[in-house]
Amino acid sequence: MKSEKIKTKKELPTISIGVFVFFMNALLMTFVIIFLGVYSNFLVITSNGGKMPVYGLDFETSTHFPITPENINEIKYLYLADIFPIGKHIWSLGDFLIYFGSALLALLVIGSFIGIIIKIYLNEERKNPEGVTYC
Repeated sequence: MKSEKIKTKKELPTISIGVFVFFMNALLMTFVIIFLGVYSNFLVITSNGGKMPVYGLDFETSTHFPITPENINEIKYLYLADIFPIGKHIWSLGDFLIYFGSALLALLVIGSFIGIIIKIYLNEERKNPEGVTYC
């Protein structure tokens, strides 16, 4: 019986370290995905004179210009431009990466808080297994 308690105590720090390493790697990957999205948007904007090419835009603004049959061959990194119409908006590959990385980051943070709350709850249950509340 003593060997089981000692074995359990030795396993807990290993599990905690493993969870921490997994969390840090997942956190790093979300930032890498977000960075790739920001960088791809930056690349297409700086390559095209400081404006983002947009498919289906009828007029030029201070930050965007339309993709037309006349200028399509002059646009650099066309595949990174705003060319994916979804709903009322037109998205770029960089936008997808930014939103996907942000969603993963939000899920990771929310999951961490839920895990902390569950751990606190389980620790309270161990301290008071009968469920008796003292006033």
